[in-house]
Amino acid sequence: RVCPTTMGAYVGRSSIFTAHTQSSVFATRLILLGFVLAFCLSQSFRTPNLGVSNGAARVTRGPQRSAFMAVPRRMIGPFRTTRSASVKGESSAPQPQAKPAGKMTLEQLKERIKLQQEAKTMAQKKEQEEKAKKYSEEISRLRELQPVADTYDNGVKSGVSLVSDSDGEALKRILGETAAPCLIDHTDTGIIKVSGKDRLDFLHGLTTNDIATLTPGSHLATVFTTRTGRMMDLTTAIATEDSIYLLVSPGNVETMLEVLDKYILASKVKLQDASFDFVPLRVLNSQLNLDQSPRISRISPQDDTDRTVHTYLIDDGASKDGEMLIEIHNSVTDGIPGTTLLVPTSVISEVYQGLKEGVLLAEKGEDDVTELGKEGWEKIRIYQGIPKLGAEVTELYNPMEAQLWDTLNFLKGCYIGQETIARLKTFKGVKQLLHRFKLDKMPEEFGENRGGMTIMSASGKKKIGTLTSCATIGDEVWGLGYARMKAELEVGDEVSFQGSEVTATVCDLPRLPEGLPEWMMEEEGEEEEE
Repeated sequence: RVCPTTMGAYVGRSSIFTAHTQSSVFATRLILLGFVLAFCLSQSFRTPNLGVSNGAARVTRGPQRSAFMAVPRRMIGPFRTTRSASVKGESSAPQPQAKPAGKMTLEQLKERIKLQQEAKTMAQKKEQEEKAKKYSEEISRLRELQPVADTYDNGVKSGVSLVSDSDGEALKRILGETAAPCLIDHTDTGIIKVSGKDRLDFLHGLTTNDIATLTPGSHLATVFTTRTGRMMDLTTAIATEDSIYLLVSPGNVETMLEVLDKYILASKVKLQDASFDFVPLRVLNSQLNLDQSPRISRISPQDDTDRTVHTYLIDDGASKDGEMLIEIHNSVTDGIPGTTLLVPTSVISEVYQGLKEGVLLAEKGEDDVTELGKEGWEKIRIYQGIPKLGAEVTELYNPMEAQLWDTLNFLKGCYIGQETIARLKTFKGVKQLLHRFKLDKMPEEFGENRGGMTIMSASGKKKIGTLTSCATIGDEVWGLGYARMKAELEVGDEVSFQGSEVTATVCDLPRLPEGLPEWMMEEEGEEEEE
C-alpha cells in the first residue's frame, strides 16, 4: 500500500518502478522454474522397490523427498530412533550391532592362540617322552657291553662310570707318548638341533665365534655369554646340510633352550632337543674307518679334505631311509687328536661294539681300546686344561680369562656380551687367567672333583686365585684354577693353598701349546718398554 500524500513523489519515477517490478517477476519465475527442474530430477533418479503383496509382485514408490530438500541424516537420526523405539515400546538406548558370522574378538583370538600353543607343547612333550623311553631301552643294551662300575647313576642322561676310570696307568698311556686308543662314553652330553633358513644369523648374534662362516661339513667351538660377557656354556656348533647341532654341557639343555627361545622373535628358526636322537661317543688317538661296515654308507664327499664333519647313513632295518651318523674330526678346544661321533640311538650298541673291538678303527695298534666313562673323561679334561660348566665355566668368568682363544672372533659383528669382551681386549682388562697346577698330593680340604679352594702365593701371605678342579691320575694330582694377572705366574712357579699344607707347581696348558695370543704379548712388551 502507498500513502496518497506520498503518491506524487513516485509519479515521476513510474518508469523506474515499472522496470523494478518486471525484474522481480522475472526472478520469481526463475526460482519457480528451478524448483520444477529439481522436482523432475528427483523423480528421474528414483529407484522403484520390488515388494510382494497378496502373493503378487508390485512396484512401490521410493522416498518422496527431493535430494535438495533432504535433511542431513545426522540430524534426523536420533529423532527417528526415538520415534521408532517409542512406537514399538522399546528402550531408546542404542542396541549393539551383531557381528558378522565368522569374525572373532581379540580375546577369542588370544584364547585360540593360547590353546594351539598348549596343544603343540603337549604334543612335543609326549613325543619327547616316547623318545626318552626308547633311548632308555637302547642305553640299557649298551650298558651290557660296557665294564660298568659297581655304583653309578642309572639316569637316562646321567652318564656312566666305568671300571677303567680309576685305572691310572691306562690314563697315562692315553695321555702319554704311547697314545693308546680310547673310547669315551658321553651319553650325558646334551644336543640341541637348530634348523631354519635364519639359523646361522641367529646363532651368530648370540655367540663369541664367527658362526656365519660355518658351511656344511664344518664345526666351531663357541661360547654363549651374558650381556656382561660372562660364560653361560662352552659348546660345539656342528653344521650339516640343513641344520646346526649344538653340543652343550651335561644337564644344561633346558637352560640353553630357554635362552635361545627368548631371542628368536621373528627369526625363521626352529629349536629341538635332540639329546635322545643321538648318543655322543669320543675316540682318541685313532682314526676311524666307518666305511668298513657294510651297513654304513658315506653321504658327504670323501675327497673333500677341508671338511671336518662327515655324515653317514646306517641301515637300521627299521626306518625307510636309514639313520644319519655324524663324524666330527679334531676338536681344537680339546687339543687331543681324535673324533667325536653322534651315533643314532637305534644303532648305538652295534656301533659301540665295532669301535670296542677295533673293527671300525683305521689303526688299532697293539693296545686294546680303553673304555672310559664320565669320571675318566673328567680326569682327561683336567689334565688337558679344558674348562667345564660349573667349575671353570660360570658367570664369574669370561672366555678370555678361561683362555678360550679359539672360541673368540674379535672381527665379527655384535653379539650378546661383545661390547664387554672387546673392551677387555682394547684396554687390556683381563684380571685373571686359567692355569694348570701339579699338586704334591690331593688336599683333604678340597675333595675329588670339587672346587673352591683359595690359591695363595708361595709364601702363603697373599691371595692370588681360586682352585676350581682337581683329580688324581695314577700317582699324580692335577688341578685347574684361576690366578690373578698381577701375580705374574709363570711355568715352574710354586703356589700354596689357604688352610692346607699342600703346595703346587704351575704348568702349561696342553691344549694351548702356543701360549698366550700375540696381541696380548705385544701389549705386555709395550708396557715394559714404557
